[in-house]
Amino acid sequence: MKRPAPLSSKVEPKLAGSAANADFALAESSVRNPARVRERRAALVQAAVNVFAEKGFHASKVADVAQVAGLSQGSVYNYVSSKEDLLYMVTEDHLRGYERIVLAALAQASTPEDKLQALLRATIEAIFTYRKHYLVMVRELHLVVRERRRGFMRLAAEQRKICEDILVEITGPDHFAPGQLRLTANILLFMPSLIVSRGWDLRGQVSEAEITETLLSFLLQGLGLDLVARARSAAATRPDRLEPTTRSARAPRASS
Repeated sequence: MKRPAPLSSKVEPKLAGSAANADFALAESSVRNPARVRERRAALVQAAVNVFAEKGFHASKVADVAQVAGLSQGSVYNYVSSKEDLLYMVTEDHLRGYERIVLAALAQASTPEDKLQALLRATIEAIFTYRKHYLVMVRELHLVVRERRRGFMRLAAEQRKICEDILVEITGPDHFAPGQLRLTANILLFMPSLIVSRGWDLRGQVSEAEITETLLSFLLQGLGLDLVARARSAAATRPDRLEPTTRSARAPRASS
């Protein structure tokens, strides 16, 4: 598989894995209305995410997913062939969603430094947006047949390669020792998922915006690059930045 070309101001990143990869292809639906197929499959994906996240894949039944989706169990098979297809669709939806968010963010960035910040911020946004998808995928991915699992691995490698190319643009080709570039890209892309997956411990303590800015600052500081001040300045001017939670915004208690 051809790897993406190194990024530059004239070369836009492209993820080929999810959008054009046959690894995630489903059998043709018996329903001849394409719009209805897309609508019903989207409803099934969202229902499957909720059911699998709550019950786990093995304990879930197609009937459970059908009920949440508002469909009869029999009609589900007009759109998928099996419960395994539902798991594939959840995986594909997660990967396509990540792709849309990241590519939209990178399209607005011009310099390598801006691209890195856009990539990291978009990665965190995608993890928040598809948090249940991610948790289901991490927990159940081993159940996906090997051929389709390889499709996911290829896309993950493409995502990592985009990060590597941006880092090389910033630091130059000789900055990282052998293997360190790949390790650094993996840390940058997958550390946010570890933090977001511990939302149960952070709920009510900090807002998503605070988690995002703390992660971004931490990752950029870890690189040892002069990007933290710029990232904080950009975050301060973002119109969509959320206010801190009530607890974190509370004024310090006066000493007695």
